[in-house]
Amino acid sequence: MIGITLTLLRKEVRQHWLPFLALAGLCLVALGGIVAWLMRASQVASVFEPVRMFLMFGVPLAAAILCGRLVVAEYQAKTQLFLEALPVSRIHMVLVKFVFGLVALLAMVLTTLALAALAGRRHEAMTGQFAVNLTASAAAHALFWFTFFFTTGLLGRYRWPLLILLVCAAYAVSVGTAWDVSEFGPFKLLGDRFAFEREATPVRALREALLAAGGLAAVGFALALVREGNVSALLAERMSQREKVFVSVVLLTTVAVLGTVSAKTKHEPYRLPDAVEVVVRGVVVKVAGPEAKARPLAEFLAGEMAELREYLALDALPTVMITRRSDLDANKFERGKISNAEGFLVRLNYDAEGFDRGRFVAWLAGEVVNHRLHGRAGREPRRWVLDGFGEFWRRRAKLGAPLAEDADLALRALVGFGESGVDAAALAAWLTTRERVGEGVAVGMAWSGLRTIERARGAEACRDFLRNVLGRRLPQDVRAVWRDRGTVGARLRRAAGWTETELLAAWNGELKAARAELAAELAKVPRPALDLKLVAATPETVVVRYRVGFGFAPVVSAAAGEVEYRLRYLELPPLNEALEEDLLKDELHREVLEQAGEHELPATFPRGGRLVAGAAVFAPALGCDVISGWRRVTVEGVAR
Repeated sequence: MIGITLTLLRKEVRQHWLPFLALAGLCLVALGGIVAWLMRASQVASVFEPVRMFLMFGVPLAAAILCGRLVVAEYQAKTQLFLEALPVSRIHMVLVKFVFGLVALLAMVLTTLALAALAGRRHEAMTGQFAVNLTASAAAHALFWFTFFFTTGLLGRYRWPLLILLVCAAYAVSVGTAWDVSEFGPFKLLGDRFAFEREATPVRALREALLAAGGLAAVGFALALVREGNVSALLAERMSQREKVFVSVVLLTTVAVLGTVSAKTKHEPYRLPDAVEVVVRGVVVKVAGPEAKARPLAEFLAGEMAELREYLALDALPTVMITRRSDLDANKFERGKISNAEGFLVRLNYDAEGFDRGRFVAWLAGEVVNHRLHGRAGREPRRWVLDGFGEFWRRRAKLGAPLAEDADLALRALVGFGESGVDAAALAAWLTTRERVGEGVAVGMAWSGLRTIERARGAEACRDFLRNVLGRRLPQDVRAVWRDRGTVGARLRRAAGWTETELLAAWNGELKAARAELAAELAKVPRPALDLKLVAATPETVVVRYRVGFGFAPVVSAAAGEVEYRLRYLELPPLNEALEEDLLKDELHREVLEQAGEHELPATFPRGGRLVAGAAVFAPALGCDVISGWRRVTVEGVAR
């Protein structure tokens, strides 16, 4: 028995050693690249965090390649027939293949963990429990994926249709039920706590992963052994044309059915205990907190959201739920995450001094509409419509008024567009425009466009345009791409009978009139300018020095000639994402403008990382910050 086993192992080694060695080398190179990239591009709290990312994607890929060589290729080439002619049982042959591939995959995983532990030995607290947690989690994760691809490999020509069906089914179940795929054992093992959990062993996740792996292994061995292996041999043959047509029809039908079912599935409403509930024309608003303060807010918001629903002709709005957070600033609002439940959750400090209900309604209107469209309203090039809609809705009582009637928003638009006015490029690349002028100014710019449509084409045409852009109902799947097709220009032409060129001409005319009326106020708006220097602190770190100047005289404080401004900055992740200004860190300065000197950020930044920074000064006339423009820079410091 031992001799036969060694013979089979030598056969597998001779047949697969070169591809396996190449795979191991590629895995090590990929791991090294991920570690180097993340360590340079962003500060990571643990060396095992990039390892976690590698294991999440690298282990399934490696398992698929290993099983493709050991199972799929061998059964397709029918080389297993030679082994079947030898005096060796079929289960022995399959078991040797299974153990050989599994040991190879586990060797890659354990080598990865060992190299990471060696690299982080100086700053990682490597306790025995931590080592056990890492090893057990990574090994169980690898075992699950190996048994999965080993079993599906034995399905031969039906493995890819099955994989597609499994992905679609998992998505539909995750969307349509309270079950979260990421909480399932094999995926939970490599969750956010993988690189940091030094005390509790993830027993439940390990048990689920091992049970799933055991079940898959049992199915795989059954396929390999049933009817002396004839079933798996037949499945390995090429798919006929009739089978291809049948499988394609089944896949397309299944995907369509799952998408329809998941779209129509209603989740359980999110429960907000001890909340005041107000219902107005089918719109539900819940506000948690003392009833004396919560009920007036709930009634006000329910009325506003009910009118919004009617204005955009929406079939429904999600339940709006408000919780109070006393540590938030008066006009700072936070979205809350709700997993697999209906509702729109917001945290704010609604009884703080200075809380502005109108400002909150403007924010809430845009966020709820975008939530209903699954975030598609926030994509370019129609993002400007979403940015302007909140203030447009808040100030709907002034329909037909010129821009200068709302001086704060008109000044924002004039500052943002500048002397050149609005053009198609600024609208098409709206996220870039937002980073150039800041979120507050961008809101005024977008609002001025909607007010222009309403003034020039009438309230009904403007409403039809907004319904076309923001009021459509979209499924939360690939069908949304087809149903949501059409440019902003096409929708404007269809709803208001206007071309984009005509809109730009009228828009610039409105801006010109507002500029003439608000010239004196506009001249007083501060325009900060930022001079940024990156200086090497050590061979691996960089310090940031900066100086802020102003093109126009800013508003000064009561103290002799002092100006107050902030340097706002944030270390960026490796990949480009839309900037969220609420995440920016602030360095506050108050100094005499003529004596303004050079400053240095208190933190150091890793060389090769990425940083965004900008100077901001609050302009009371605009009701928001005016910024120097958010600058994204790669951290490469020069010598001191």
